[in-house]
Amino acid sequence: MKSNRDKWAVPKLLFLFLLVASTLWMFRAPFTDMFRGRLLKTEQGYVLLVPCVVFYLVWLRRSRFQYLSLEGSLFGFGLVVLGAFFADQCDKNGILIGWHLGAIVVLIGCLVTMLGLPLIRNFGPALLALALVVPVPGSVRQGIAIPLQQFATLVTAEIL
Repeated sequence: MKSNRDKWAVPKLLFLFLLVASTLWMFRAPFTDMFRGRLLKTEQGYVLLVPCVVFYLVWLRRSRFQYLSLEGSLFGFGLVVLGAFFADQCDKNGILIGWHLGAIVVLIGCLVTMLGLPLIRNFGPALLALALVVPVPGSVRQGIAIPLQQFATLVTAEIL
């Protein structure tokens, strides 16, 4: 039976770090685009809170790290291929939100490739929250915000 020390061997952790670092380097354009200028655009400032929320969700589930091992999964490789193809096609067609989502899918795929499917099972909410890093296009945001503002105005006028 393997001990926890054997499960988290230093060479495997180093390879995991290099895999994630190379993914961030290869997809630096979409990742920097997601965060660039978010300090100046107040309506998209929520993007800067997402890493804190993801960290908090992982922190809440920190006891589940014991169920992870560096055994890997081919499903993660499939996610990498699918995300890279999606990001490439969306970049060629000018679909910004797809370009960003493809980069995030590749990053999650690299993690699943090294840590296996228990990563999705144990840290699924944090991985889903990671998708909130993608800035919502203005037309979608306004399509949601304008009816909500009108409803809030109507409710406020009726109550007062």
